[in-house]
Amino acid sequence: MTKKILILGGSSFIGGHFLNRLGNQATGTYNSRKIPGGIKFDAVRQNLSQVIKNPQEFTAAVILLGDTHPDSCAKDKKRSELLNVKSIKEIVRTLNQWQLPLIFTSTEFVYDGKKGNYTEKEVPRPILTYGKQKVAVEKFIQKICPQHIIVRFGKVYGSERDDGTLFTDWINQLKTEKSIRVAADQIFSPVYVEDVVRAILKLLEKKAWGLYNLGNESGFSRLQLLKMLISKMNDKQADGVKITACSIDDFPLLEKRPKNVSLNTNKIRRITGINIRPVGQVCELIVNKLR
Repeated sequence: MTKKILILGGSSFIGGHFLNRLGNQATGTYNSRKIPGGIKFDAVRQNLSQVIKNPQEFTAAVILLGDTHPDSCAKDKKRSELLNVKSIKEIVRTLNQWQLPLIFTSTEFVYDGKKGNYTEKEVPRPILTYGKQKVAVEKFIQKICPQHIIVRFGKVYGSERDDGTLFTDWINQLKTEKSIRVAADQIFSPVYVEDVVRAILKLLEKKAWGLYNLGNESGFSRLQLLKMLISKMNDKQADGVKITACSIDDFPLLEKRPKNVSLNTNKIRRITGINIRPVGQVCELIVNKLR
């Protein structure tokens, strides 16, 4: 019997890409959005052992469950704490009992955004509820699980039409709106979803246990990224659209966002040897794909 990777949160954006990449080498779970061949799992109301009867079928588990929207986490802290911390800790305990290596997906928002170019050695000082929840789980995993990989992502984006990610959303806006307000003062290290999947699978293959940052090699503002996308479009779609630079603080967010969460990703590049594709290269791919 060929063993599989368990994708906890297979109905998520990243989870779907893992399942597409791995095919019959993976099994995914879902809660509200059913997926083909998936296992129904409500992490708040169920223990993982209730739905996974034969854990020996799996070689590892990737944890993608949770509320990943900072404002949603801040709006209902009790609910998000239950989902993002308490239920994930229970999953971690179960995986640890099964002696299954685990991959936990964390976030750039564990950093306070005061300086940028953060390395893995930097002490997390999150200012967002969401970041604090991720740090709580990271510490728990590091304490009890010898075989773990924690990956802190920059903003993950895709290339499929209407996938709800950064560049594809902007392409839709440029077609339908007359003006776009975009923040010029929040810096981050975006990363293409396909590179996320490749990097994590390579870390798992190498059994490279530990903590990693994963993002583009440079930090960008949203304004810089939008201008980059428009330059790759090379047509008249954006000619009549007014681009207005503003502050991330000008948007009605429940919690102030950290300003510079750019990541130093030298460690993951050195360990995996993979090439994290530059944003401009993927922008061109997206434009050609959706033209």
